[in-house]
Parts: sequence; C-alpha cells; structure tokens
Amino acid sequence: MHASFLSHIKELRTRLLVVCFFILSFSVIVFFFFDFWVALISKPYLQLGLTNSDTLYVQTIFEGFSTKVKFSFLFGFVLSFPAVLFHFLRFLFPGLKKKEKRALLGCVLIGSFLAIVSAYFSYTFLLPLSIQFLSSSSFIPENVGIILNYRQNLFYVCNVLLGTMIVFQFPILLFFLLNIGIIKRKNAWLWGRYIIVLSFILSAIATPPDVVSQIAISLPLISLYYLTLVIAKAMNVGS
Repeated sequence: MHASFLSHIKELRTRLLVVCFFILSFSVIVFFFFDFWVALISKPYLQLGLTNSDTLYVQTIFEGFSTKVKFSFLFGFVLSFPAVLFHFLRFLFPGLKKKEKRALLGCVLIGSFLAIVSAYFSYTFLLPLSIQFLSSSSFIPENVGIILNYRQNLFYVCNVLLGTMIVFQFPILLFFLLNIGIIKRKNAWLWGRYIIVLSFILSAIATPPDVVSQIAISLPLISLYYLTLVIAKAMNVGS
C-alpha cells in the first residue's frame, strides 16, 4: 500500500514536470512574440470605434511588465493544452488497457480540435457579441466616453477564451468515462435535465456577465452532450 502510494506520487511528479516544461516552453515563445499576440487579442475592441489611435491604456509603469509576464504564462498554458489534457487524463485513469489507451489518444485529439473550435468561436462570435452588448447605449450613455484599461481588458479576452476551451472539454470527458465503463449510457440520457442546468452554470462561470453570451455557450454545449451520447450509441460505447 505504501509502495503503491509512493509510485503514484512519483508518477504525479513526473507528469507535472513534463506539463511544466511544455507550459514554460510555450510561455517563452509567447513572451518573445508578445506584440503579435497583443495585437491579436485586442482586435475585438476595435469595433468600439474609439477616436484615439491607442485602444488600450496603462495606469502604472509596472503594469506593462506584469501584464506581459502573466499573459505569457497564461497563453503558454493555452498553447500547451493538448499536453496538459493528455497527462491529466493519463494520471487520473492509470493502468489503462490497450483499447482504453487508444480511446484516450482519440479523446486528446478530439479535445484539442474542440479547444481550437471553441477558441475560434469565442474570438469571432462570442467576444464581439459580448463587447457590443456590454458597450451599448443601454448600459453606457452616449455622453460617456470609454477608456479601456490595458491589463483588465487583455485578460478579459484571455479568460473568455480559456474558459470556453475548458468548458468544451466536457463532452470529451463524458465519452472517455463511457468508454471505460464508469458511466453507463442509459444513465447519461436520464441526466439530461441536470446537464442543462449544469451547462448554464458552467457558461455563467466561463463567459462574460451577460445572458446573450451564456446562451451562446450553453446551447452548443448541450448539443455536444447529446451528440456525444448518439456517437457512443453508434459505436456501442457505454452500454
């Protein structure tokens, strides 16, 4: 028992070191190409049509340095997401059989694809919709100007992207649990009403504080849940 516990601790340490290596490597890359990423992340704010050439403003001298370091680590994590997902699932479910390892690899590949799709969805649809909604005259009177803080609004975009990417991994976790027999498909169908509530809760955590954005995340997430069950039935998984 003691030896088994120590082996799990050693495996956890090894996997954490590998994950940290990936995150640090991508963080360094983001750090050296920081201007490109900032221009990309701040692009959704251009729709506000601010008269000045500068869209974002800093309030302290130290803000630029601290934002660059934190942003590099955060985006380093986003870019290393496939490696993080693989090692997380591999440690969470040790002793997998050959069939289950193939399922794990498939989940990582599909999870990476969903992460890219969800990030693109957030960047091109969710963020512009949210910014337009929150900056409308319903909340900001016409005679009130807008000055965007550099750090806060940069991380606002990052948090929405990262939150959406994580939320959209839920169907992958569901399929993997069905594949290894922890969850039965017939039970998952019965949980539908609870999943709908959970989807709205997750979207409220991951998205901006407006109903439009939460609905825009919840509906695709609910659809993915049932689509996962349909695919599992077609592949005879979770029976």
